[in-house]
Amino acid sequence: MSIRRKYEGWGTRPRFRWEDENKILIIGVGEVSESEKQQIATYIRGLLDQFGLSFGVEVVASGSHLTRSIREVLQSSLSANQLDSDSALADLNKRRKDDLSLRPAVVVKVNPSEYKFTDPKAIYGVGEPDGLVILRFAREEAVIHEMGHMLGIGSHCQKSPDCVMKWECPSKSFCESCAAKLKALWCYTEPQ
Repeated sequence: MSIRRKYEGWGTRPRFRWEDENKILIIGVGEVSESEKQQIATYIRGLLDQFGLSFGVEVVASGSHLTRSIREVLQSSLSANQLDSDSALADLNKRRKDDLSLRPAVVVKVNPSEYKFTDPKAIYGVGEPDGLVILRFAREEAVIHEMGHMLGIGSHCQKSPDCVMKWECPSKSFCESCAAKLKALWCYTEPQ
């Protein structure tokens, strides 16, 4: 059995490349400790367990080829000392075509004093459904919120003042509506 993302009204769409890899990589860029990366991995595993999603989570060593590649992606996406997440995702996807090691989902923790975002609303980070999360802070609610975006919740919650998917990330929990949406987005299928 494999897990697939569904899209309302359209059935199951082709998988994003990272979904085929069945793995989420945690990478630190800049002054990011191993314990910080391990804590992020713990938060992500808890979220995946909560929704029965069986992706592997792996913390990548600081001096690895993957870390250097991601640092290059981020550096190429800087403009006036601000990170353009759309540019970073575009560059990552170009590199994924040639570098198989970059095909899993990538969660990058950056040092917030080194990286700011061009999007003023990206206080904690950004999450893209194409398999990229960039975190400025390792707070549990920020990790869960950005992973919610990567897993398919595209917009911020407007239904509950306490939902982790509100723009402010006021809690560590999904409201009933966002939890149901996330559960409905994923299904297990027989291998083809």
